[in-house]
Amino acid sequence: MKYRPVITLLAAAFLLPLIIGGSGCVGPKTAGTAAAGDGVPAPAVSVPILPGPDNGMWVMFYDSKTGLRGFEDETGAVRIEPRFSEVGSTEFYHIVAVIEPHGGEWDHYYLTKSGRIVGRDSLYIVGLMLPGEDYRGFIRFRDDETKLVGMFDRFGNVAIPAEYNALKTAGDGFVTALKGAAWEPQYIDLGDYDFVGGKHLLIDTLNNVLIEDFPDYDNMKSAIELSTIEKTETPHPDTVSRVSFPAANGGFYSFVNHEKKFGHWLVNDLLAGELTPEKLTEAAHDSISCFAEPKDGRRCEFYSWKSGRRELIGKAFDILKNDLIALSDPTREHTISFLMLSRRVGPEGSWKYDDDAFRASFVDLPTFTIRLFLNTANGPSSSRYNEYEFSWMDGGYKLCGVQIRDNDLFILARPGGREGE
Repeated sequence: MKYRPVITLLAAAFLLPLIIGGSGCVGPKTAGTAAAGDGVPAPAVSVPILPGPDNGMWVMFYDSKTGLRGFEDETGAVRIEPRFSEVGSTEFYHIVAVIEPHGGEWDHYYLTKSGRIVGRDSLYIVGLMLPGEDYRGFIRFRDDETKLVGMFDRFGNVAIPAEYNALKTAGDGFVTALKGAAWEPQYIDLGDYDFVGGKHLLIDTLNNVLIEDFPDYDNMKSAIELSTIEKTETPHPDTVSRVSFPAANGGFYSFVNHEKKFGHWLVNDLLAGELTPEKLTEAAHDSISCFAEPKDGRRCEFYSWKSGRRELIGKAFDILKNDLIALSDPTREHTISFLMLSRRVGPEGSWKYDDDAFRASFVDLPTFTIRLFLNTANGPSSSRYNEYEFSWMDGGYKLCGVQIRDNDLFILARPGGREGE
């Protein structure tokens, strides 16, 4: 998981006045906008970059002698000498937020890989955390006077002006925005904000408004997949798996809605007709492996790449079948939740979670988790449940995770078997 360093107490002492009172600048200040006077030098307009290749990621390193941080490239060559007390990310791809001490004062700005300084006094700080690069070189900044949010591109140019209450990068060139809301401080000392009213928009990284009334979006929890966008003159005819919104410039934009798609598959495919062991085995991912733990504590492990799912279905079919059929029973308490998981299958089938939004090697898997709560003497228990995880992969929904706590058997199954065993 991408590491974002915790702000030190020294930096926090600086950040709190910035969050609460601000420094009085109007809009994002670029380097050199302040004039020198009374013997005070003008702020630097750039940071020296040592020679080396321009491509690739730079990694933060710490100088124990000075207590400062610099950056080196993937070959270990120093590209920026230690000069920063805090950085927004330990991995420098295109643009990064930094704090640089000068005597008893602090200089805070965004830095590009060319050494350009932009956004002085305009750091987007939430929860005493410096901002990290959002998506392929875009990074949020906050106008210190209006408290509105915009975005810089990788070169330090303003891609989206500071005219929004909030911006969320959603990938694939899309940004969800909140505009026209009333700002209310929730925890002013931490920099977290509540908003009342306003309009949720879908825009692109050129600040074009695509949809003027769009649901509040979380790219991990929203079942709407923006990469599936289609433009039509009328609402999309596929109402089984897609949802349509009026476009700002006429016509309609539509997207795959995985909640609709999964619900249709569950009812009209998996649970249509008789649910047999063969049907459920086919619906399970072929790399699933499990261990079963009898009540006496003895553990039997199964690691077979191809037969793990068959052993799982063979051992727990009756429980699986009864639970899945019970989804249509209004008296059986259950929940179905959605999460867009970014993960990839490793070289031996081991699954690696990966939220690095700057590399294209990860795969977003729409995932639904079904929990069926077990009955006790006092009714359904919120802490005891059977859980089934379905992910969209290989062109269909696959059973990828199982937790069964029923009767005398505990079964845990996850993707990641070892081929040939």
